Amino acid sequence: MSGGQDNEQYSGPERRQSLSELSDVQIEKIANRAYELATEHIYKEIGKGVVRAAAYIIGTAMLALAAWLGFSEKITLK
Repeated sequence: MSGGQDNEQYSGPERRQSLSELSDVQIEKIANRAYELATEHIYKEIGKGVVRAAAYIIGTAMLALAAWLGFSEKITLK
C-alpha cells in the first residue's frame, strides 16, 4: 500500500462498488466526461504545436529578412 502504511491485508467488509452497480446513465456521463477531457487535451496540444511552428517560421523569416537587408546594404548593423 502507498502512503507509508503497512502491507497488512484488510479484513473488513468490501467497500468498493463494482461497475455493474452503475446505471447506464452514469456510465454514459462518465464516458462523455472522459471524452471531453481527452479532446480538450488533444486540442490544447495541437494548438501549442501550431503556435510553436508559427513562432519558428516567423523567427526564421525575420532572421532571413535581416540577413538579406544586411547583405544588400539596405541597413547597417552596428
